[in-house]
Amino acid sequence: MTLTRIALSLGVGLLAAMTAVGAGAAPADTQAFSTLPAIYASFELTATGKSEFGAAKDALTDGAHQFTRTAKFEVSLNKAMPDACPLSTMTASSNPALEQGGCIGWMATLPDGASAGKVPTTGKVDLSTNPMFVPVEYSIDDLKQFRHRNTPSDGFATEATTTKGRGVAYMSRSGMLMCDLKSMTCDMNNVLLNYDNGTDVVNVTKVSDVPGFETKHETVGPRMLLPQFPDALARQLGGFALTLPLPFTKTFSGPAANGDGTVTIKMTVSANPASKAPASAH
Repeated sequence: MTLTRIALSLGVGLLAAMTAVGAGAAPADTQAFSTLPAIYASFELTATGKSEFGAAKDALTDGAHQFTRTAKFEVSLNKAMPDACPLSTMTASSNPALEQGGCIGWMATLPDGASAGKVPTTGKVDLSTNPMFVPVEYSIDDLKQFRHRNTPSDGFATEATTTKGRGVAYMSRSGMLMCDLKSMTCDMNNVLLNYDNGTDVVNVTKVSDVPGFETKHETVGPRMLLPQFPDALARQLGGFALTLPLPFTKTFSGPAANGDGTVTIKMTVSANPASKAPASAH
């Protein structure tokens, strides 16, 4: 499988000016937070965009595109890491890791007693039962229109491709949260959006007003259509001020990596799982 790895990593000193924002947490809340056996990190990614027809008057081609694509998932950061400090709080003159008990972290690992097992040489791996993966609830609603003509005096012929579907895909179990307990500045790292297809698909329909054109239907896996973390937004998952008590939510938006539309990320950090696993579209 092709893995698209989006590692949410940080440079030293990133957003250090935010470190004082979370310092107002009550001691009891900080103590309770630091002794949690696990953290649940949930993400909602929404990519939207719209472009209208607008080519020059004499153009031979023109296009329009509008879409909404979402991906929702939750990762259990089930292994506590005492004294694991966020890189964003480390500077040449200050290193919270030198103070025992000054930091806490959690990372995603296989659940207790679980085994990844062996990949079968034949047949298809059932990702829904594989503990190395977590479900991703997705929705796709995409309309692309293309029109063309032979000369500027001709009328346009128009083709439209509709891509729609919702269901469950999968991604590798990954992620790490590290916090400075003094300033309550945290880094969320290594959430790898290497989506994989499950059994659910997306329906693609192509129509045209060209005489004799036959409508075409096909199904595709959702993996390549789901939102990713643009680099500029991924950097905002480091050096953020986490407020207590949990749950804590942070929402931010920015342009997609390819400049096509906008991506909004909603991240929630909680001491409890959000809900049971989503059901397949089937």
